Amino acid sequence: MTHWDDLLSHWRKSGLGAGMNGAARVMGHVLCWGVDCCLIDRYPFPTGRPIKAKPRDRVLEIDEVRTVWKWSDTLCDARRDVFRMLILTACRRNEITALEWSEVGADRLEILGDRMKSVRPHVVPLSHAARIVP
Repeated sequence: MTHWDDLLSHWRKSGLGAGMNGAARVMGHVLCWGVDCCLIDRYPFPTGRPIKAKPRDRVLEIDEVRTVWKWSDTLCDARRDVFRMLILTACRRNEITALEWSEVGADRLEILGDRMKSVRPHVVPLSHAARIVP
């Protein structure tokens, strides 16, 4: 067994799950570059199926939300506002940071399907707190 096999085995046992897929993908690109540049003789990873992602069920407790909300005051205004919109809407980072004015309504966001992970349009109702974020 090579040290690469040991590394992959360790990742699988550590419970990283789908997080390992991203790390292995990045390492794979670097190693392919190494083969292309004749820095290493062969691609050391076995080709295998990615690990299936486990659904996440962790949510922040209210005290944790308060803590990170207060912490966001240390950010510059633009980052603070994005951070707070993420908390208030439960949207993904790219869904908020790539919003276009045409997607913003008085009381909801209407995110186009081509920007959604599910590839379906998504309507996000805006609470009063979300509507007053600058």
